[in-house]
Amino acid sequence: MNLLIVMVGLHCLLTMAYTSLLPQFIRDDLAADGGIYGTLMMLIGLGAIIGNLSTASISTPRGQGILYLTMAVASGLSLFALGFTYTPVLAFIVGLTVGASQAVFMAINLSFLLQRTSDEYRGRVASVNFILASGAMAFGNFLYGSLSQMIPPKMNMLTTGGSFVILVVLMLIFSPTLRSFYQKPAQPKENQMSSVM
Repeated sequence: MNLLIVMVGLHCLLTMAYTSLLPQFIRDDLAADGGIYGTLMMLIGLGAIIGNLSTASISTPRGQGILYLTMAVASGLSLFALGFTYTPVLAFIVGLTVGASQAVFMAINLSFLLQRTSDEYRGRVASVNFILASGAMAFGNFLYGSLSQMIPPKMNMLTTGGSFVILVVLMLIFSPTLRSFYQKPAQPKENQMSSVM
């Protein structure tokens, strides 16, 4: 459970705290006006809706685990890719991916967290999860917005998105718990004996 809370905190800090960068990114890197901001945010939200609706049918623990780790990597890579866009159309396409990957990751993370929590503690655990996620995003937006005069928004997106992907890979290497999310569950010995006979 602690690993899931750490994952959501890092995710919100590194991949979801980018909205304070978008106005300057649109002006400087996309050479577009303020109207593009609203369209980009709308498409990010649309991606989130499409992502969650299209993955709601995945009900097996292993399928959810594979999707969870895939969306963790996709969250970082999509923000990294957004930093490379240079036209509004490209930013719109990548924005759909940003919204979808982040929303699916957050939904599955909360689902996993509540599945692993006793009934009497679920409300408190969900509250801690929400406070951590919101706080990490708020702190990240404040920090990145303050640094945007020294670090271009594009570089910030490349750095934070890439850093999250690297952290996920490292955690996969060193954390058996995280690897268990996508591995097949061990077959009980009784089933193994019956299958042999």
